[in-house]
Amino acid sequence: MEKIYLPFLTEEEILLTRLIAHLENTESTFLADLLEDPLQAVEQYTLPVDTTTPELFSVMPVASNLRNRGNTTAIPSGKALADLKTSRKNWVYVPYNFQNTRRSKAFFRGLKKNGYDKKTLQSYLETSDIFSYDWNDIRKIYQTYAPGSLNSNSLVVYSGPQIPDVKMVRPYHFFLPDLTSPQSGRRNAYPDGCLFLGDYDARTEDSWKELTDYLSDYMPSVGTVQVPHHGSKHNYNEALSCGQFLLIISAGYQNKYRHPHAKVLKDMLMKKVLHFWVTEQVGSMVQFQIDEEV
Repeated sequence: MEKIYLPFLTEEEILLTRLIAHLENTESTFLADLLEDPLQAVEQYTLPVDTTTPELFSVMPVASNLRNRGNTTAIPSGKALADLKTSRKNWVYVPYNFQNTRRSKAFFRGLKKNGYDKKTLQSYLETSDIFSYDWNDIRKIYQTYAPGSLNSNSLVVYSGPQIPDVKMVRPYHFFLPDLTSPQSGRRNAYPDGCLFLGDYDARTEDSWKELTDYLSDYMPSVGTVQVPHHGSKHNYNEALSCGQFLLIISAGYQNKYRHPHAKVLKDMLMKKVLHFWVTEQVGSMVQFQIDEEV
C-alpha cells in the first residue's frame, strides 16, 4: 500500500467518532490511534514485509475553509487523482468529504442539555467502564436525539473515466441465472464508472442534490453504485433506484443490524432495479464484463 486517503476530522468530530464507537462497542486501540495520530498509527501497524510507510492524505470537507493539521497532506474534495496505479487510461479516482453536521449537532445538543461537556466525555473515553450508568445514559441520549447511524464524515469516491467513454459493463452473478437479460425488464449494460457512497447520508432531497451537484461532471459515467451504509434505511434515497444504476449492497450475511433494510430492498424490487447483496459468502460475488462498445 502506497497511499492512504482519510476524511479530515475536526477535534469535535474525532471525539464524536470515538464516542459512537465506544457506545457501539466497536472502538479499538488502532481506531483511537488512527483518529488522534494517523501517521503514528500507520507506522505502528505497518507489516514487516512493507519497505516504506504509506503516504497519508486528508481529504478536506466540501465547501470548507478549515485548515489541515497534523502529519497528513491536505487535498481538496473533488481533486481527480490520476496518478494512482490503474490499468486503464483516462481513469481517475475522485474523493469527496461530505460533513454530516445535522445529526451530530443534535446529539451534542442533547448531551449538553443533559449536563455533559466535551471534557467530561473525553475523560469517559479514557477511564470509564462501558457498562457503567453514565454510558447507558449517554446511549439513551444518542438514541433519542440522533437515532440510526451517526457517521459525521464519510468519504464518497468516484472511480471511472475522467472523460466519458463508450465502455459499458455487464454484471454476472455466481450460481444464479443471468438477471441482466432484457426479459427481466432491466438494462443489460451500464456505464463503466462507479460511485462508492460509504456511509453518506443520502436520505433527504437536499443531501442527494448536494451529492449529485458536486459530481455533476461524472454522473453520466456512473453505472454502478455502492448503496450507502450497507443498505440502511437511514441513508438510502429512492433516487438510487431510478434505473440508471446497478446497485451493490455490501453487508454481512447475518449482521446484527439486519442490513439491508426491508424497505430498501422492497423499493428496489418494486422498481425492478438490478441489485446485488454482496456478503462474505463466495456465492454472492459479482463479476463484470467490460465491453468496448454497446
